[in-house]
Amino acid sequence: SSFALRALCLIPCSTVPFAQMAPFLSTPLIRGHNEAYLPIIKSGMHALQVTSGPMIMVFLIGLQMLKKKLTDKHASTFYSDVWKFISKAEARDKAGRIVQYACRMLQGILAHLPTDSALQLYKPLVAECQTTLAWARRTHRWGKEMPHIPTLGKAISNCDVLQAAQSMVLITFLVQDHIYWLLKVGIFKFTNYTPIQWHRRNLRFIILSH
Repeated sequence: SSFALRALCLIPCSTVPFAQMAPFLSTPLIRGHNEAYLPIIKSGMHALQVTSGPMIMVFLIGLQMLKKKLTDKHASTFYSDVWKFISKAEARDKAGRIVQYACRMLQGILAHLPTDSALQLYKPLVAECQTTLAWARRTHRWGKEMPHIPTLGKAISNCDVLQAAQSMVLITFLVQDHIYWLLKVGIFKFTNYTPIQWHRRNLRFIILSH
């Protein structure tokens, strides 16, 4: 670790914010610390946690080499198709939406189960998963109103009242959803609304748009 510190001293400060890197490099790099490559293993579960990443990597290599042996090629149309899918922001959003609302459904089911049910242990996990996915989707929702603006303009020009009304409400919802994000992270402060109150009010717009 001392060698790494000396090496970083040779890099311009504009390239590496040394003050931010110093705490990361203040612990042993190779072994002996919980953050090192080789931490002191305290239990079987600790060993499983530490080796989970390398074991999955080895498993994936094994699958790839087996594929090469069976098909005589490394190229994978399955991997290519999956990557093409998840490379699209809209596809990621749709997949996230499916899991998010599945978690919401599970929360509803758990709410009707007896309080002493063994499944109630999963309630915090399901809630955290649903909330995390909701915020991830909301973060990547910036700019999503843009395709609807020309649609609104075209509807107004064609006197299409229903399409214009739907587009207006949808754009308003998306803009107010961005405001909710800004309220949640603390950039905006509203005296008359908490972030959750603003969000609940905004949900009425998306209901109206449908």
